[in-house]
Parts: sequence; structure tokens; C-alpha cells
Amino acid sequence: MKKYIHKVLVIFVILAAIAVSVEMLISYRLNQKHQYYVQGDWHMLEGHNSELLFVGNSRTYKHVDPIFLDSALHTTSEVIAQDGQTIDFIWVKFREYTKVNSAPKEIYVQTDHFTLFLHDKLYGIQNISPYFFMKRIDLSDLSTKGGYHSYYTYLPMMAMKFEYIRKMILDDTLKNYSFKKNRGAELVDQEWSGDWQNTPEVTFDPEHPCLRFIDSFFNYCKTNNVKLNFIFPPMSAPSLKNIKASDRIEQVIAKKSVKYGYPAHYRNYTDTTLYNDSTLFYNHMHMNRRGVKVFMHQLLSDPEIFTSFRQLTDITGSNTQ
Repeated sequence: MKKYIHKVLVIFVILAAIAVSVEMLISYRLNQKHQYYVQGDWHMLEGHNSELLFVGNSRTYKHVDPIFLDSALHTTSEVIAQDGQTIDFIWVKFREYTKVNSAPKEIYVQTDHFTLFLHDKLYGIQNISPYFFMKRIDLSDLSTKGGYHSYYTYLPMMAMKFEYIRKMILDDTLKNYSFKKNRGAELVDQEWSGDWQNTPEVTFDPEHPCLRFIDSFFNYCKTNNVKLNFIFPPMSAPSLKNIKASDRIEQVIAKKSVKYGYPAHYRNYTDTTLYNDSTLFYNHMHMNRRGVKVFMHQLLSDPEIFTSFRQLTDITGSNTQ
């Protein structure tokens, strides 16, 4: 019996030593500002001080080209995003960004059917679990979601995919994705390969509790005198036909604007004519690089946005591909 207990203790000590070693290595890598996966950049947000911010999920970071906008607007723009996430998660990352950067001049918040709901469980936890370690970043608002365990504070590697652990052990950093290279964007060169007509139906609930996070953006912008914009990015024309109650989003934003006594623009950039072209997309929700170019020209053609920068430069936009 004693031998058995001794073996169990030895195994436990070995496993604990491995776990502690891995966590120490993760801490070291993050302190060195290394990045191993897309949007795994929470520890690398300090000092960007961008004047123009786009905030959202994949329908933002795959649809916006900050480098193109920088060239056209003569400013510094950036995408703050997290794949597959909803407005609550997006707000938390934006909030962390604001703690270590000066206030931007304008922000554009993705406000569509794919951000205006809440995940019951902590979606994509493997992408953020290192930040739970010893409360490295304040993610307490996210720890109330299903799928989170209190021991992540001490062993966040328990939530990580082995692929990410391997990358950190081998220091296999991302080579072509960083703030300096693409300012948070990830443009895609793929072509459409699916059924252009096969799309799901999605609706919007104007009473959904997620809308309280819209209030958070209003509060921040009013306090810091930041121009606030909410945008519905493009999507494929067949998908747009199955998007229900999108007009209610604009109504919600208008009511919030009155409530806070602060102006905000809601811009819906879906266009069944302009985007009824499968060569601009690689799936129903996301454009490829060619589509992004069309969208960027569409933004520049809108005289009601980028007003902080238009007076400083001559901007012309075209929807040419």
C-alpha cells in the first residue's frame, strides 16, 4: 500500500512539475510579447494609440483593411477583434485596449446579427486562457460564462489546445500576423467554393440583454469625446435575404443616442446590387481580398463617416473592383 501511495505521489509531483514549467514558459513568452495565434494579442495592445478603430469579430477583421485606410485618410487605424465573439466579449477586449492607449478619434463597432447576441458558454476559451493565469488580464466578466473553471487562474493550460502549447514550447510565433504588419486585419485570398443560394435565416431581438454593451460604448465615447459609429458590414446577397429585422438595429441605436444625449451613426453597408457577386466572397458571411477592396471604396464614398479626417485630406471613393 505504501509503495502504491508513493508511486501516486511521484506521478503527481512529476505532472505538477510539468504543468508549472509549462505555465512559467507561457508567462515568459507572453512577457516577451510573442504571439502564437490570430487575435492572441491581448498582451500586445499597449501603446498603439490608433486614431481610428474598428471593433468586432471575423466580419470586421476580415472585411477591413487598415493599411489601405491609413494611406487614404493619412491616419493610424486598427482592428480590435476576436473570432466568433459577441458584443460582450468584444467590449471586454476594447476595454482592455483603452486601458493602455489614448482615446481614438472615431470608433466603428460591428453591429449586426452576428454580434448582437450572447454565447452561453465561453467560446474559444483556448485562445484566451493564458490571460486567466494569476489574473494577468481582467477577464472576470467572461469568467461567469459556462465552460470557465476557477482553476484556470492557476492552470490555464488545461483549457488550451495542445497545438497552442506546442507553439509556445517551440516558440513558433506567427510570422505574417502582427499589429505592425496588418494592424489587426486578416484578409483572405480564397475564392467562393460553396452553394451561392444556400443560406440560413437569422433574426434580431431588440430586447436582447446583450444590448447593454451598446450602452458601454456610448458611455466610453461620451466620456472621451469619441465619434461613435455602428456598422453592419457587407454579406452575400442571398444571405441578406434571410436576415430578418435588421431595421430594428438602427431603431435601437437611435433610442440609445437620445437616451445618452450623444450622437451616433448607424450605417448598413449591405447592398444586394453591389454585393450580388460571388467573386467578392469566400463564404456567405466573409469577403475575400477583392471584396474588401470594394468595401473600402464604399466606406470612403460615404461622406458621413471618417469626418475627423476628411477635413485634413481629399478623399474620393469608388466601388471599382
